[in-house]
Amino acid sequence: MTDHRPTGPGALSPAAYPTTGLPQYDPRQSSPQAIREWLASALPAGTKPDRNAPAGVTLLPLGEAVTAVRMSARLVHAAARTSDPAELADYLAQTLLGPVIHESAGTGRPYYALTPHRQREWVLPGDAAYLATGTWLSFPDLDRRGPKGVHWVTPPRYRGDLCRIDHVCEFIVQGLRGLAPAAERDGR
Repeated sequence: MTDHRPTGPGALSPAAYPTTGLPQYDPRQSSPQAIREWLASALPAGTKPDRNAPAGVTLLPLGEAVTAVRMSARLVHAAARTSDPAELADYLAQTLLGPVIHESAGTGRPYYALTPHRQREWVLPGDAAYLATGTWLSFPDLDRRGPKGVHWVTPPRYRGDLCRIDHVCEFIVQGLRGLAPAAERDGR
């Protein structure tokens, strides 16, 4: 497996975005039921997920258990240097090493990298927004793998599986670098 994360000058250091507290892989926690229970744990006490949600999608709140970084399709495609769904899924799996949701019909066709909760201020630009407490996100059922509607590009592999925030930030910086030449050509 090739490591596509940027290195060298300009690459973000893990010290800037600490990743302590991420769970390690445990085969007992990798069943679809264990993953669904983990995602449902984000619901407020006494609330049950809507199993009859249209098109296999459940709305869940972001917060302590799970947060997300919303990235525009143009940013993701620039970072991966492709918009081909199969190539993109492989690249995101190898680079972000965690679950990613795609909302192919949404405004800007955003991608959401699921991340751990963080206390630091988010300093990256509008093409990548950090979403946390107070935000609800559409979570597809684990078998929804696209390419239409809300689907997993890379589903969670086990309970607590999240993208490391430093990997996500490095990916975003790579995408911004990829967008810069296009902006210069277009005179922006």
